[in-house]
Amino acid sequence: MQLDGSSVSIAVDTGTRVFVDGSHASVRDVKPGFVVSAAWIAGKARVLEAFDLSSAGAIEVGVVGSVSGRTIVVRKSGGGTVKVRVGPRTRVLLDGDAATLRAVRVGYTVVFAAVDAKTGGVAGELRFLRPV
Repeated sequence: MQLDGSSVSIAVDTGTRVFVDGSHASVRDVKPGFVVSAAWIAGKARVLEAFDLSSAGAIEVGVVGSVSGRTIVVRKSGGGTVKVRVGPRTRVLLDGDAATLRAVRVGYTVVFAAVDAKTGGVAGELRFLRPV
């Protein structure tokens, strides 16, 4: 299901890079109920990132609304917005590759752990996907 609730099928091939909970995986490791983000070219998934919400903590999915300094504002899939701070130890990935916050643009999909007030809202890891 997409963020708007509609269904979508994603074609994959041997060139698709698959990640489950941040680790390299096989498409066979992706199970029903996982949250999936994908970036594709010419109808085939280039990167497929899946998250098992039953084993991970509280995972959020949203769309980048703004990027300013070391903070992003995310429009969450369930509604509302949240400010996420990026610290020196925050791992930033773009389409599965290491990146910097400077590469992130408004409209990118982002998957992240729920913001924790105890950490001052600093994210441990942010996974971004470019829009299709």
